[in-house]
Amino acid sequence: MAHRDEDPAWGFASAPGILRILGGLPFVGLLFEVVAGLWMLAAFVVAVRQALDYQSTGRALLVCAIGCLVWFAVIAWTTFLAGATVAGIGLLQRGN
Repeated sequence: MAHRDEDPAWGFASAPGILRILGGLPFVGLLFEVVAGLWMLAAFVVAVRQALDYQSTGRALLVCAIGCLVWFAVIAWTTFLAGATVAGIGLLQRGN
């Protein structure tokens, strides 16, 4: 597999996600999740702008926003399928 020039940019932009480990802490976990998510979004906007040589930050933000929408759609669909599977198992166990 060829190593592209953009790969380090994506890696550095993902680095703040390590703070999400602290998301399980009581009381402050949500704060860590939100801060890490916003930090990663900002880092990805900068990474996209630099790696793809965009002239405007707005265009890089649009690319990242579209990526976020796709990611949310995949997560929502996966969650829906998992929920449907769990509900189906529950119906089978009850004999309905």
